[in-house]
Amino acid sequence: LGTEINGFGFFDNAGTTRRQGVEAGLAWRYENLLVSANYSYLDATFLNNLTLSSNSPAADADGFIFVHPGDRIPLMPAHRFVVGVEYTVNPKWKVGGDVRFVSSQYLIGDASNQEPKLPPYATLNLHTSYKVSPRVTVFGEIDNVTDKTYYTYGTFTELDGLPGRFSSLADARTFSPSPGRSFYVWVRISC
Repeated sequence: LGTEINGFGFFDNAGTTRRQGVEAGLAWRYENLLVSANYSYLDATFLNNLTLSSNSPAADADGFIFVHPGDRIPLMPAHRFVVGVEYTVNPKWKVGGDVRFVSSQYLIGDASNQEPKLPPYATLNLHTSYKVSPRVTVFGEIDNVTDKTYYTYGTFTELDGLPGRFSSLADARTFSPSPGRSFYVWVRISC
């Protein structure tokens, strides 16, 4: 729920919801090659009529949106799909990668599903591991190899009362961008 202070609010229970779906996975191994695919479908919806406070451009003059049964719950993508490949170079060394796809989703504050969604995105990620000894393994990972910009979160802000240099903003949507290309290295030691 919104407050009188721009950018501040609080969460409240919002009626009855339902989350239902399916997850499926397949894996195929041939000698040193492992190929896998995982898919999930999520149908996350509201089950009753609600009147909610929102900064959405679809809100009425009093700042309310009207949710109906069947409207999708924001920030819950319907589809996620991951395809991965891993190759065992030798008994100590493995290399692999995956492509992850996430479908579009409604922004927080758009429980009435009237505004454009966050766009879908896909990322390419690479990983490797090397067993230094029976108890020590070194791992490396590169996430978002192509340095693709995508959005992981979106909501709306109140445009009235913004500081001078922001007063010309006309789009109430605000987004949290993805992390850029990221590199990780870690060591696992088993006792």
